[in-house]
Parts: sequence; structure tokens; C-alpha cells
Amino acid sequence: MAFKLTKAEASAWEKLTDVAQHRLEALNDAIEEFNADMEQIWTKVQDAKDEYNGVVADIKAFAEDIAATWRGEFDDKSEKWQEGDRGQAVSDIIDQWEGIALDESSVEMPDTVDREDDNVSELADMPTSVEESV
Repeated sequence: MAFKLTKAEASAWEKLTDVAQHRLEALNDAIEEFNADMEQIWTKVQDAKDEYNGVVADIKAFAEDIAATWRGEFDDKSEKWQEGDRGQAVSDIIDQWEGIALDESSVEMPDTVDREDDNVSELADMPTSVEESV
């Protein structure tokens, strides 16, 4: 056995590696386009996130103001009233307003897609016969 690619095999190998190189370039072009589009589209998500987080901050500030006002009024009441049924019910409601649990969005842009390494070009250096590698 000659341990050498025939002309037909060498031609087929060259065609395959050329196609692979072109497909890799197309893949990397698509990845770059995807990443650019993703960054552009992300601005919509970021704007919506900022608007939502603004409302969350407004809600928290509103709740804090209500709770502070009511807590002040509660504290002005007699100890007997505070410990009574109505006082306990009011205290429970104030506690809920003080402890309102509404988190801001922390969504982050996902990582972009990395380009594929060009290991296809190394295929052109594959030995096609024993004589080439000895």
C-alpha cells in the first residue's frame, strides 16, 4: 500500500476543507450579526427594566411614607390602645407596609456568542502521503 491520497482523494479532501472554511466564515458572520442584533435589542430590555425599577422605587418610597405616617400616629396612641385588638390589627398592617417585599429587576444581558476558532485551516497542512511526513 502506498499510504498516499489518490488524486481523486486529494481533490475531495481539498474540496471538503474549502467548503468547511467557507461554512466556518458563514457561521462566524452569523454569530457577529447575532451579537450585534442582540446588543441592539437589549436596549429595549434595559429601557423596560429601568422603567420597571423606577416604579418599584416609587412604590417602596410610597410605602415607607405611609408606614412612617401610620407608625407615628400609632406611637401617639396610648399603650392600652396599642395593646388592644384594634391596636394590634393596626400594628400588623403597619408591619406589612414597612416590610413590603418588591425587588427591582436584576436581569442582565446574556453573554454574546463567541466566534468559532479557525481550526479548519489546519486541515490544509494534513499530510497526504507517508513521504510528506517522513
